[in-house]
Amino acid sequence: MEVIFFLLVGLASGLVVSCFVLGVGFFNGLWQITLPHDLVSVNADVSITWSPTLALTLTAAALLAGQILKRLPGHRQRGLADSLWAAHEETAPELKAGFLSALMGFINLCGGASVGIFGPTVNLGACLGSALREWCAQRGLPLRWTSSQVIAAGAGAALVSLYIVPLAGMAFAFEGMLKRFTWPVFWGVALACLSSYALSHWGLDRHSPLPSLEASPVSMAYALGTLVFAVVCSFFILAYLHLMVKLPTWSWPKKLPIEVRPLVPAGLLFALSPWLPQLLGAGGASAHLAMAGALSVGLLLVLALGKVLLTPFCFGFGFMGGIVGPALFIGAMVGALADQSGLLAQSTHFSLIGAAIGVGAVIGAPISACIMVAEMTACPSDALFALLGCAVAIPIIKKLFAPSLLYKQLAVRGLLLPE
Repeated sequence: MEVIFFLLVGLASGLVVSCFVLGVGFFNGLWQITLPHDLVSVNADVSITWSPTLALTLTAAALLAGQILKRLPGHRQRGLADSLWAAHEETAPELKAGFLSALMGFINLCGGASVGIFGPTVNLGACLGSALREWCAQRGLPLRWTSSQVIAAGAGAALVSLYIVPLAGMAFAFEGMLKRFTWPVFWGVALACLSSYALSHWGLDRHSPLPSLEASPVSMAYALGTLVFAVVCSFFILAYLHLMVKLPTWSWPKKLPIEVRPLVPAGLLFALSPWLPQLLGAGGASAHLAMAGALSVGLLLVLALGKVLLTPFCFGFGFMGGIVGPALFIGAMVGALADQSGLLAQSTHFSLIGAAIGVGAVIGAPISACIMVAEMTACPSDALFALLGCAVAIPIIKKLFAPSLLYKQLAVRGLLLPE
């Protein structure tokens, strides 16, 4: 019975998350703007135009987001932090609010909000696992697995389907959700993650959203460069983390009716779209270009700073979604800056290291983050340098901010997790 249950958790998470990703891709394709590889100058011989389709999708998404946010208890999105707390407390997450929040994240991403896709999908997987557990309990089907273990399996399976990273999904279930490893739980998590991978990768022919990279030369210079880069990158990530806590607490957006608040960031995104279309949506295509070395130095810096400001601004006005993807985006842009700066003459992948630092700082699971970017880019040797970068950056972030953004979000609400 338990084997069938975990297979169902993995298949359900894989199917729903795959539909989520493919749906976002379809709607983004309706308004997709060509991504320039350099800064677009208003004085250049370039036609600056605004897309009416983008205006329509941003407006529709903002209005729908406002209506959903109005109906959520406390007018607050449920996300990965809520699933983490539910796992810590051995209770089920708020299923109705969790599913509504995932729907809101889907709508916002389809419209072009500058938010991530990681949080809504992984939280959705956790909610699906808990819903299946409740369904079994109501029918008297025996299950000896605790709520936290089922939440971890569902979240891990969702991560597997999102980025096609089976090992990272298993690692995240233990490091990111359970915060401990136990062998008796491993086989259930493994079954869920592997069934999700089989459906998403083999059944639906989905692949990693990031490019495959050639392994960098292993050298002492690369190690020393990683140490320097990790310190610089940590301050970009720190700026993002602090703004993600501060901007949603602004009082003046609350003077607007909750139904129309998301129209403010939607209008700003539309105004910026001819010059910086890379800041629209989850930004996976832009991260792909940055890791491939296709974006100019000036554009990379503007995109990193733009994401640091825009995602917290969207959250401050209720245009919400994921918080992990933007950190990956920022880290990848800062890393690509280092790659193109000539810090080292050899071929390096600081963009991969930056992405791992960004993800690890948000979810509090740096090992899972390093495994994830290594699987996505097929660069296991660079994952060792990513671990070195996380070993330097994460303590700085912990000292100046918190163990993770999820930890901080809970602490702001008076909910304290063990460090």
